Order: sequence, then structure tokens, then C-alpha cells
Amino acid sequence: MDDDSVKTRLTVVGLGGIGSNLVELLVPALEKIGVAIEISLMDGDIVEEHNLGHQRYTSKDIGEQKVMCLTRRFENLSNVKLIPDAQYDPTFQPVISGRTRLAHSITLSKFLGSYNDPISISHLDSDDKLLLAKQYYLHAQVLQSINSSPGLRGIQIFEKFRMIVSEGFYREGPNEDLDVTDGINYLKTNGRAVVYELIGEDGKVAYDKTFDLAVYLKNNTDFDKLILNYDSYNPDGSLHVDIVLIMPEIISPWSVTYNNVIETRYNNAVQSTGELLEFSDEQTDE
Repeated sequence: MDDDSVKTRLTVVGLGGIGSNLVELLVPALEKIGVAIEISLMDGDIVEEHNLGHQRYTSKDIGEQKVMCLTRRFENLSNVKLIPDAQYDPTFQPVISGRTRLAHSITLSKFLGSYNDPISISHLDSDDKLLLAKQYYLHAQVLQSINSSPGLRGIQIFEKFRMIVSEGFYREGPNEDLDVTDGINYLKTNGRAVVYELIGEDGKVAYDKTFDLAVYLKNNTDFDKLILNYDSYNPDGSLHVDIVLIMPEIISPWSVTYNNVIETRYNNAVQSTGELLEFSDEQTDE
């Protein structure tokens, strides 16, 4: 164990009653005795209310991926490092491409560009591709928790809706000067920011339900910043709404700090910080 050239690894498959309790007991014990180890966690499920009686989760974890709950809980340890689902961890993928799977039914290609307008990442070197894939791994967990897919159940209140990526990876133009402080386009170049729309069964943006989604994400998901973004740029003047989700920068291997900043914008102007405001067509007409 004292040989730094030998990296000890352990994989825990399933984070239910046995797995979550095992992690909760094993990780602090290994940390206390100074064992340097990487533990990969594998489970595609989200935390549900009926899990709370016998699994190591709290009511605040409901709706989140079990993997991410436990990873975040022990993220500041010195010796023990928890690695999200090794099955989908880009670190273990020999080649990063659009086919790289980040969750049960989500590949990297889902985040490459705008909806129905994919962008190639062939210009990136292997290190940058890996960093990009790791940032999108965080986003993939949010998508998977909301959307139902074969073999997986999403959040019930959104079962008739689909959360889609409307703006993903952004490739900077040759003469473009992006705002590197907190500009959304810049954050899209490194996978931290993704713009989402909530689509109803009619194939249109679910305007009112998008506010409910923002509230749900605020209360049940960790992020760096969440922006509920309204605009009246449609040719007919009608309101459009989407959600900009910004994830924290991942410090290798998987250390993140969530700030959970909330913001509401209208036509790119900040309307509120720390709370979500709901706009209607009637309000904007006044």
C-alpha cells in the first residue's frame, strides 16, 4: 500500500441497500487508516422516496443519481477517491468520440453542437476531449434523471416531457473574442455550460412546465449556476424560455465544488439572483 507506483482500485456494483451502506462504512474507515485507493461506483438508478428506509440517502437526494450523491458526499477526502460509474467514466475509455457513452442511454454526441446541428471535436487533442467528456458526464446525469428511457425511469412529474440539449458544444470562430470570465459561449467551449429546452408531447417547448423544471433542478440537483432564461426574440414576439445549466470545472480526477447559484434573465438582462422569476406573455405586453 505504501508503494505510490501501485494504484489500488475497488469497484462497487450497485448502490442500493448493501452497496450504499458498504460505501458509507468502508470509505471513512479506509480514510482513517490512510489507505490510498480509488473506488469506482456503478449504479444507473436515481434516489427515490422508498429508498430512504434502508439505503444511505436523505430526502435531499431524491431525484439525483445515486452515484453522484455518494461521490459528492466524500469528495474532500485525502486518501480515498470515489470515481463515478466506471462503466461510463470517460477516463477508462480508450478513445473519446461522439459514440462515447456517458450514461445508460446518453452518448457524447448529444452535447456536440445545437439541436440537429452537430459539431465535430476532431480538432481537439486527446486530453481536451477527455476533459470535455468528463464535464458532459455531469450533464448526462441530470438528463438521465429527468428523462425516462428503456430500462430507466425518469422523474414522474416530467414523464410526458423530454429535456433536450438545444445548445451544447461551441466552437470558437477564428476571429471571435469570447468573454472568458463567465460568458455562456466560452463555457460551452469546455463543456461546462449547456442550454436545455423542455419539450412536450406536441413537439413544442413546454413554456409553463419549464419553470417547474427549473424549480425541480434548483431543489434536487447540484451545479455551479442555473439560469432560467426568457427572451422575446421570436419573430412573432412570443416568449421563449430555456434553462442554462453550468457545471463546475472538474479538478482531476473528479473533484468539484458546487456553488448552486440561481439566476433569472430576460433578453440577456439579469432580473434576479438567488430566486427564480416566472414571466408570462401578459407581463411582457404591459
